[in-house]
Amino acid sequence: MQATIKPHTVAYCNALLQEIAEKTRELLDNLKCLGTSDVDGKLSITTQQLQEKRLPHATENFLLGLAAAEGLLQL
Repeated sequence: MQATIKPHTVAYCNALLQEIAEKTRELLDNLKCLGTSDVDGKLSITTQQLQEKRLPHATENFLLGLAAAEGLLQL
């Protein structure tokens, strides 16, 4: 964390939650960049698209699970 805040305080918890939310947004934005939009503008990601990126196996599985959880995975 950027600022030094004492653990177990409301300010610490709020700062931690803000950082988690920001990192989650970044991760989802990066995931969406791997996908494609159809004619209706709906974004989707296929397993083939992720495999083409030649990511480490664990990373690929994580991103597949994330895409499925976000409703982006096209089977």
